[in-house]
Amino acid sequence: MVYHHTVHSTTGQSPLARWEASWEHRTPVRKPLEEIREAFLWSETRQVTKTATISLHSNTYQVDPVLAGTRVEVVYDPFDLGADITVNSHLGVPAGIGTALDIRRHVHPKAVNAAKDADQAAVNVTSGINYLDLIATRHIQSLTGTPISFADIQNMNQPAPTTAPRLPAPWEGAGDMEPLWNTDDQTIGIAGNGEGTR
Repeated sequence: MVYHHTVHSTTGQSPLARWEASWEHRTPVRKPLEEIREAFLWSETRQVTKTATISLHSNTYQVDPVLAGTRVEVVYDPFDLGADITVNSHLGVPAGIGTALDIRRHVHPKAVNAAKDADQAAVNVTSGINYLDLIATRHIQSLTGTPISFADIQNMNQPAPTTAPRLPAPWEGAGDMEPLWNTDDQTIGIAGNGEGTR
């Protein structure tokens, strides 16, 4: 609401305008969903047993018998340890998949607290400034605009008075008139020769 629409002193453009101009005649390259998912998988190195199995966080997986006795890299989803895992040789060459044989733990212990671990700095450091409220207020102001001041509206056909006219007090120029007090509606009036007003 603020930064992206403010003109930058160096570029002479707002960041949003510069971003949109950079994509003219271009389309973003989107990675396949499977490739994006693979980027967030975890990996560890394990020794394959003589029976072509590996142990990973209390779980046992069956791998290709050719890998028996070698070290391999296993790539897995920490939130789903019961699924098949990808196996690569120590040189990084794909070497098939590992199939779950004995599953005792379904989720990696660190995966449960991963979100909390990543957010500790934000939880412990507080500035006392509610940036979300500041942005929301600025957004509402930008939508509604400047409030209308009815005190500033003047009749365009008549010039604004230079001084406010002075109204006479009820007792000035009243002559033989006497003030009247009405206790029912608490209004003040002037009685006399008929020209007084109430």
